[in-house]
Amino acid sequence: MSRGEQEMRTVTDAVSAADGFQTPIEQGQAESAALTDSLNSVSARPLGLGPTPNASEEEVPQKPGPMPALPDEPAVPTIPLPDPEPTVPAPDPQPNPVIPQPVTPGGVPVPDVPQPVTPGGIPAPGADPSVDPLTPPGLPAVSEPGEAPGAESDPAAQLLELEQALAQGEGPERPYRIAVFASGSGSNFQALLDSAQSGRLGARIALLVSDKPQAKAVERARAAGVPVFAFSPKDYESRQAYEREILGELAKAKIDLVVLAGYMRLITDVLVEPYAGRMINIHPSLLPSFPGKDAAGQAVEHGVRLSGATVHFVDGGMDTGPIIAQRAVEVTADDTAIELQLRIQEQERLLYPEVVSWFAAGRVKLEGRRVLLF
Repeated sequence: MSRGEQEMRTVTDAVSAADGFQTPIEQGQAESAALTDSLNSVSARPLGLGPTPNASEEEVPQKPGPMPALPDEPAVPTIPLPDPEPTVPAPDPQPNPVIPQPVTPGGVPVPDVPQPVTPGGIPAPGADPSVDPLTPPGLPAVSEPGEAPGAESDPAAQLLELEQALAQGEGPERPYRIAVFASGSGSNFQALLDSAQSGRLGARIALLVSDKPQAKAVERARAAGVPVFAFSPKDYESRQAYEREILGELAKAKIDLVVLAGYMRLITDVLVEPYAGRMINIHPSLLPSFPGKDAAGQAVEHGVRLSGATVHFVDGGMDTGPIIAQRAVEVTADDTAIELQLRIQEQERLLYPEVVSWFAAGRVKLEGRRVLLF
């Protein structure tokens, strides 16, 4: 140590001794020592809440204190139930409504069980006319069940009387009635008959007229129960003579429409005038081409590409009446007259019943030579 350092050290010690002054270094050293003593004291103390017991004191085991009370659980809120709905008493059962019994326009009760009728809607023998709604007013009553047959109660006779009464225009809504004229096999007549029986024709075939009593058409009509007027022209002095008799038969049958279907006789004014606008014919060509006989042969001979069938009014000429409807048939290069005729006849059997149904429905109107359908 140098002399200057010794002198400084001497001065410092003198001052510290005089008034207890500590240098910064000394203060830091003192604080560090005090901190070290404090840490040593803490580390030597046993764990616990109270003061450190003396070594001479006997340790007394501590009794566990009471457990702290748990916090009260929150009360579950009570949801009030809704008040029960008031019970509505069931309504008293209503009595079944009384349905009035149906009656006919004449006030006759309609029976619960259908009464037997004929295909034409006429009460059949054995039906009860007092309750049968189909019994036409004013017509002869049918026999009662169990009644002994007699002149006034014979079922066949009663049915005949009913048919005759309807034929005279009596009773409700008399059906449209047609008469068919035929001379040959009656293929068109059969087509009309089938259509009438199925209900598509909308008319009743009330009479067949034929100038050949042995024709197939006559056989077909009798098998179907259609009334027949067959005659031999040679038995009459003139055409007008047998036409007058035909006219009388048409009047008795209350004919609305005359339908010529293969009738091979010219018709005079005796029949044409009373049935003007109510007499029709079908011809195997597209009129006005090829009128008269052998229309299919004429078509083949002329080499036409189309032929067919025509339904027209009868006006007294040879296939000259106003045209109502037509159907075309193609003519091939190798067609014969017979082959073409057969194909035309197929269309005739479809066309003719359709046209007749138009008349029965009132859809045909003739204005001059124009035919209107509505």
